[in-house]
Amino acid sequence: MDLKNLNIFKELAVDLDKVDNGTWVNVTPTIRMRLARLDRPEAVAVRTRIREEHKVSLDLMKTMNRHEELEELNRKLLGQTLAESIVKDWEGLTINGEDVPFSQETCENLLCSPQLGELVERILRFSSNWESFRAQEIEAATKN
Repeated sequence: MDLKNLNIFKELAVDLDKVDNGTWVNVTPTIRMRLARLDRPEAVAVRTRIREEHKVSLDLMKTMNRHEELEELNRKLLGQTLAESIVKDWEGLTINGEDVPFSQETCENLLCSPQLGELVERILRFSSNWESFRAQEIEAATKN
C-alpha cells in the first residue's frame, strides 16, 4: 500500500458530533432513529454503572443457574443502557396507528420488550458501525 496517497481523514475520520449526539439511521422503512456511537466513553460508563447496580442479582442468578431469569435481566439492562445512552430520538414510530413521541422512559419500555429483540439488534448493529459516523465534511475541509 502506498502510504503517501492515503488520506487518513477521508478513510477514517468520524464526526464527533454524530458520535456523541447521534446520527439518523433508518431502522425500518418507516422508522428513523438518531443513534449515538455504542463504544463512546459515556455509553461505556452508563453500561458499567447499570451492570454494577445489578451485580448482586446477576451473580446470584449465575450461581443458581437461573438462566431464563438471567437472560431476561440482561435484556432489560441492555434496553436500559441503549435508552439512556444510545437512542437520542426517533421519527415514524407508531403503535396501533398512533405516533409515539420519543422519551427515554418509552424507549426503555420498548427496548426491554422481548418481542422487539430485532429492534435492539438493529440498534446495536447501527450504533457499532463506524461508517454510520463518518465525517463527510472533513474530507472537503482538508482539501482547502
